[in-house]
Amino acid sequence: MRILDVTPQDEDSLLKVAIAAIEAQVMPALHEEGRSTMRSAQAREANRVVDKACYSAAKVVVDDQIIGYVAWTSEGKVAHLYVEPTFQSVGVGGVLLRHAIAEMPDQQIHLRASINSVGFYEKLGFAPLDGELGDAGIRYVPMGLNVNIAP
Repeated sequence: MRILDVTPQDEDSLLKVAIAAIEAQVMPALHEEGRSTMRSAQAREANRVVDKACYSAAKVVVDDQIIGYVAWTSEGKVAHLYVEPTFQSVGVGGVLLRHAIAEMPDQQIHLRASINSVGFYEKLGFAPLDGELGDAGIRYVPMGLNVNIAP
C-alpha cells in the first residue's frame, strides 16, 4: 500500500472509487433528492479533486490500482474521503485521513460526515459540532478535530 499525490490522470479512477463507495455506503441512507444530488455532483467533484487550485489530494495505491483517496482544502476542510468497498474496514480510510491531517498542521480540521460514517470519524478523534443536518437531501453531521489533540 502506497500513498501518493493525486494527478490529473487519476480523474477517472477517482470517480470510479467515489461512485463505488457512495453507492455501497451513502446512497442507502439518502432519500431520492439526496441520491440525485450526490450523483450529479460526482463528475464535477472528481474534476476538482485533481485540480491543485481547489484541493490537495492523496491516493492509496495497491498493485497499481487506486483503492481510495482523500482531498482537503487549505482552510482545513476534509472534502472527500472514499475507499473502494472491498478495501473498507481494513484501515485504508484511517491511513488516508491521518495523512491529510498531517498535511494540515496547526489547523482546526472539519468535515461533513455522512450519517453512517460518524462512528468512523469519532474513532479517529473527531467530535460532532452540531446535530444531523441536511443540504439538498444529503444528510450529514458536521465534525471537527483539533490537531493538537488528535490521537
